[in-house]
Amino acid sequence: MRVFWILLLNLGLLTGAVADARSVDRLTEDLEAIRDRHGIPGLAVVTVDAAGVRDAIALGHADLTTRRPMSIDTLVRIGSITKTFNGIAALRLVAAGQLSLDTPLKKLAPELPLHNPWRDEHPVRLVHLLEHTAGLMDLSREEFAHNKPFASLRAAFDFAPERRRVHWPPGRHPEYTNVGAGYLGYVIERVTGMPYATYMRDHVLSPLGLPGATLANDERTRHLLAVGYDSDGVSVIPYWHMTFPSMGAINASPREMAHLPQLLLRRGESNGKPFLSTQAINRMETPHSTLAARAGVHFGYGLGLDQEVYKRRIWYGHMGDGDGYLSHFGYQKELGVGYFVTLNAFKWKALSDLKRLVRRHLAKGVSDIVEPAEPASSPAPQGILGEYEQLTARFDHRRRGRLRVEQRDTALRLTFRGGRQIEILPFGEGRYRRRADPVASIAIIEVDGRAVIMGGFGNYGKR
Repeated sequence: MRVFWILLLNLGLLTGAVADARSVDRLTEDLEAIRDRHGIPGLAVVTVDAAGVRDAIALGHADLTTRRPMSIDTLVRIGSITKTFNGIAALRLVAAGQLSLDTPLKKLAPELPLHNPWRDEHPVRLVHLLEHTAGLMDLSREEFAHNKPFASLRAAFDFAPERRRVHWPPGRHPEYTNVGAGYLGYVIERVTGMPYATYMRDHVLSPLGLPGATLANDERTRHLLAVGYDSDGVSVIPYWHMTFPSMGAINASPREMAHLPQLLLRRGESNGKPFLSTQAINRMETPHSTLAARAGVHFGYGLGLDQEVYKRRIWYGHMGDGDGYLSHFGYQKELGVGYFVTLNAFKWKALSDLKRLVRRHLAKGVSDIVEPAEPASSPAPQGILGEYEQLTARFDHRRRGRLRVEQRDTALRLTFRGGRQIEILPFGEGRYRRRADPVASIAIIEVDGRAVIMGGFGNYGKR
């Protein structure tokens, strides 16, 4: 028999299978090393391509007390990855003629509290809620700490109505906020006539291959859900009843979450049938409602999808923080691969290491992308050099940042408060990129007679 296997190997018939087995073994070893290094109770990884699941690995424990093992069928709280499903739901309703991305929120839900000083010229629209460009700050500390379920989404808006304010003109700057998802969830209820959780379960999650996903802390969920732990890896964090379930309340298993990157890799096809159009998937991937997007920078947060650069390739996806659970899903279009990773502890560095490992595993054997040619350019206009102050902030209790812009050969050097520096290269009029970025990722444009810088690091206006 041994001779038979050696013969097949020599003929090249088993080389791929053996190589794949070795690759999975190496991935498992590396995952175990990350788990040990960071003291992670349990983790799970699923990798996919358009054809199906490639790797499915679970390590450690879902519950340290009972020693229940983590598995790919264990429920975890996927947190803000819920917002990707919100984008899918919104575009399904757009396709059905029940919504328009350009409709003002006040027309869709006039009864909700919302103070917008720019409402006449710059109303908050549905697209702004999805792309985090509505001018809203995030929940207050009290709202995050509130851990009792509200009777309804409408009741949740009555908890702190004075905080539902627009702080800068909508449709200008992206600033991540969970409040926009709260408004969106309510709009879904209004147009469908169903509770948010019911619509998402019956019309989004189950049809996409996630029938086991839940949005409630019911008996079944408690039986299947991994225990969430704090940053020490041992202190239990109680189940978080979020102010707005639409901001991140979905519980799902790694096995079923594999269907999300597959849907996007297949450009909207699910179970052999179109669930979203290719145009809808393209729209999810591309920000439209920012000043930077209108200046030609289409790198950033779209309709429930963010972009990151790793090894000069753009990966689309979303992070999820379920308070005791950290997750991330992503996919790379040119490589045709995707993943979902999760751990049941509040350990951000561990999540970062997991993402990096899985992306490296999926891109193994693929040649690197050549750095794009730097466009010929003259020195930057003097009007954009100098001191800048931060224009937007996610939380009102945090100190606003500052940065300084200086010319350095053909590049610009940005120095932030605290000393961090990055260099950016010109990539067309008003557009720039970091050295590792394959596309324009930063805009420097004039707004109301003032130079404004917009990028993944925030939004700054010249002082």
